[in-house]
Formats: sequence, C-alpha cells, structure tokens
Amino acid sequence: MHGELGTSLFYRTPITKEIGPRIPATLELAVLAALLSVVLAVPLGAVSAVKQDSLLDYGARMVTFAGISTPIFVTGLVAYLLVRLFNWFPPLGYATLWEAPWTNLQQMVFPTLALAFFELNFTARVTRSAMLEVL
Repeated sequence: MHGELGTSLFYRTPITKEIGPRIPATLELAVLAALLSVVLAVPLGAVSAVKQDSLLDYGARMVTFAGISTPIFVTGLVAYLLVRLFNWFPPLGYATLWEAPWTNLQQMVFPTLALAFFELNFTARVTRSAMLEVL
C-alpha cells in the first residue's frame, strides 16, 4: 500500500504519470453518462409507471430488460459499428471541453451513449417500481 503502481510495460514510465493525464477525460465521460442516464431514465420510468400495462409500458420494459441483459462491451461494439457504418467518425485526439466544446461533444457522444444506455436501464426500472409503489 505504497501508492506505487509500477512501471508501464509499453511506455517504460511510471503508471502514475500515464494515468494522470487521462483522469479529466474519464471523469468527464462518467459525469456525462450519469447525467444523460438520469435525464432519459427518470421520464421513461415515470411514464412507464403512469401508463402501466399499456403498449408504452411493455415497450419500455422490453427495452430495459434487453439493456440489463446486454453486456456493456456489446453496447460499445454496437456504437462502434454504427460509427463505422454511417461514417460518423469524431475528430481524432482529445479536445478539452474548455478549449473546443463542439469538438469535445463530437468525441464524447458515442462513448457517453454507450455508458448511459447501460446505466439507464437500472435507473428506469427503479424509477418505475418506486412510482408504482407511490401510485
């Protein structure tokens, strides 16, 4: 427990020097995915509860069941295949949110959607069950 993570086999530098510059992009991706997940899941769960046993409810439950049972790497692979299929390639490199917001949004949209879809399913299910309990 010294905080020493070792040396990178590829770059031959300390791991802490490799992880440090990547932390802001990782935090940005996590925050964007969490926000998008909540923004999409809460209304989906609420509408599904209010319209219980309707076609909308059955559709929302099917989507959330499929999303829960789909591994995150499959969701990421589908996002990658859509990018390849429709030539929606974001700009290469990493542009920070403060320097180039539009480029940053283009780069973050597909990873954010893949992560948000994974989180969205659980949140929508919990929101639906909590709303049904309250109703």
